Amino acid sequence: MRNRIICTILVLNSFIACNTFSQYTYWEDLSKDEQHNMLLNKDVNKLIYTAYAKNYDMLSDKDNLAETIISILLHNKNGEIEPLYFYLFNKACYVSDAGLSESIEYPCLDMTLRNTQYLFEYFTRQIKKNENKLLNIYASLIGYDLFYLYPTLRYKERLLKISGTFTPEQKTTINIFLKKIDLTIKDLKIEDSKVKSEELKLKSK
Repeated sequence: MRNRIICTILVLNSFIACNTFSQYTYWEDLSKDEQHNMLLNKDVNKLIYTAYAKNYDMLSDKDNLAETIISILLHNKNGEIEPLYFYLFNKACYVSDAGLSESIEYPCLDMTLRNTQYLFEYFTRQIKKNENKLLNIYASLIGYDLFYLYPTLRYKERLLKISGTFTPEQKTTINIFLKKIDLTIKDLKIEDSKVKSEELKLKSK
C-alpha cells in the first residue's frame, strides 16, 4: 500500500512538472501548441498579439507603435505570459543597432533592474551555448545610456544588490555583463575625447 502511494505521488509530481512553467521558462522552450495557447491568453495585450501575428517591423515603425509596444512588453506583471513578452522585447533589442537604439536604451536598463533574475538566467544559458550577442547588445545600449544619462555607480550598486541571492552562475554572468558595460563606456569616453579635441582644433583656427 505504501509503495502504491509513493508511486502515485511520483506520477502526480511528474505530471505537474510537465504541465507547469518553471521560473525560467522561455519562449524557445515551449512547444508550438504551448506558444499558441499563450498567444490566446486573455491577458495578452491586443497590440502585442497583432505585433507578433503580423511580425510588426519595429525598425520602420510605419505606424509609430514601437515605443508603445516596448513599454507594454517591459511593464508586464503576468508571469504566465512572460516568455512571450520577454521574447518580443528581445526581438526589439536585436534590431536596435539598425536604428531603434534611442527607443530601447533606457527600457533595456529598466529590464535589468525590473526582471533581473529571469534576464540573467537567460544570458547564462546563452553563454553556455557561446551565444553572447544579446548580452552584448544590452551592455552596449545600457553603457551608452549610463555614459550620457544615468549614474553608472548607482546602477551597478542597484544591480549587485538585487542579485545578492542569485545563483553563482547568474552572479558570474552579471560580472561579465558589467565588464562589457565598462568597455562600452571606455570606448565612448575615447570617442568623446576625440570629438572634443577636434572641436578645440577648429575653434583655434
